Amino acid sequence: MLLFPILFDNYSLIKRFNGATIIQYKCWVQSAGEVKCPILQNRFIRIEVPNHSSSVDGNISSTSCLMNLVTSLPVDVAAHLIGRWLPIDAVCMLEIALCSAEFRRSLMAIFERCILHSNLSLTRKQFAKWQVDWLEKRKVKVSQLSIGTSLSELECQELAKVLSRSASVLTSIEIKKQPHFGVLVEFLSTHCVHLIVLQVNGCELTSHFWELLAKLTSLKVLKINKCTAPWRSCEGLKVRCPSVLQLSITGDVDCEIEVALMRACCNATWFLREDGGEVDLGDIPATLQTLIVRNCDDAMFFGSFPISLTRVCIANTYLIVNDFEDLLHQSLHITHLNLIKMNCAGFDESIIDDIADAYSNTLEEFSASHCVHLTEAALTNLCTKCVHLHTLNISGNSHLPNSIYRTILNALPHLDCLNISNMNVSDAALRRIARSSLKTLIMLETTGYTADGLMALVDGCKCLSVIHISGDLINSAVVRMWERLRPNLEIMDE
Repeated sequence: MLLFPILFDNYSLIKRFNGATIIQYKCWVQSAGEVKCPILQNRFIRIEVPNHSSSVDGNISSTSCLMNLVTSLPVDVAAHLIGRWLPIDAVCMLEIALCSAEFRRSLMAIFERCILHSNLSLTRKQFAKWQVDWLEKRKVKVSQLSIGTSLSELECQELAKVLSRSASVLTSIEIKKQPHFGVLVEFLSTHCVHLIVLQVNGCELTSHFWELLAKLTSLKVLKINKCTAPWRSCEGLKVRCPSVLQLSITGDVDCEIEVALMRACCNATWFLREDGGEVDLGDIPATLQTLIVRNCDDAMFFGSFPISLTRVCIANTYLIVNDFEDLLHQSLHITHLNLIKMNCAGFDESIIDDIADAYSNTLEEFSASHCVHLTEAALTNLCTKCVHLHTLNISGNSHLPNSIYRTILNALPHLDCLNISNMNVSDAALRRIARSSLKTLIMLETTGYTADGLMALVDGCKCLSVIHISGDLINSAVVRMWERLRPNLEIMDE
């Protein structure tokens, strides 16, 4: 059954009830007044499509009715529906279903006006040529493209010819491990300057790439993963791409590339560096608001931290304590600070005290997950001083005593979210949590409690709307019982 469960610009909602698909849409409205489509007698039309077991007028099958529905819609309406709400495989299935010559001609006309907004992924080499041929023959445009299979130089050129039709609407492209990356880059540089998202994985960033970057004046998101560059090719580069707001660098990337990218994206507000070795973050943009560093061997800051920073996440990365103290002194408006597995030398409870002093008036979310140096005294001091905290994550700190939960909730009576995963929690602690105003509680793989403590939590914590919970005491029967007791409580096991 063809069903578009959506509400879109000038057309009303499509519903299903009593075994039928009810489709309702209204005609086009222009600034000069309402214009009725030729196929409509009234401004609104209602079409009922019965199940396959029934028929219309006794002799027209529901499949034929659906075919008529698609091909009798105004071409722009049908093209909008197909392009916006159907994935590529569903579009192909629709084409197979419309097997008569008449329907085919109508569908080809729709395809020529169609822009596929679902991601077109070229991931299997044996199918890539067929996909490109399909696009060429049907003159379909695409707005998102992922090239995940290695293409020859000739195949790259053929793809470029096909995509030239989509040049004005192609907004997102991902290119993975292309030996002839330069051919694609030259095409993008000539035709697709309206890109908003560009992802490059495992390619060599030659001079053509940097020339492309300078031309992409609409680019907002740039993601680079495990890329290399010719020896010393990035030295002295003065390429700028000021439109980029989000920059992501993942995997082992040459230090020269890191520096060149950070300098090129001079107005970025969001930056991620992940899965790297020794990374140099001395050239992060001065406009940065969000900084995320995850799973890097060593992070070095030789410059200054932006005063505009409000969100910082440092996870499983060695960081020199002096650099972190510079962050506290230079970025004074941090609202979200997430420190995960920060077990660096010198990172002790005194650092937590410094955080409490630096951000007592701004901190809203704080994580100190799997931090062996986190103490009850330091956490108590932070909760007492940072009264604006609404989200707290202390997961993985099983060395903390159960008295810490009472201390936290007494100091932060308006706390909304608490993460105590991989912790030891007693029934008494759960009863104290049950008297709180928490809205979200995360206790995955948490131990130490019994069924009595759980029931006290579910019965007592009336503000609780979401709970993430897993463990030996949680099974389908317990979940069903909770659903009956608290129908508005969302229970999640991840």
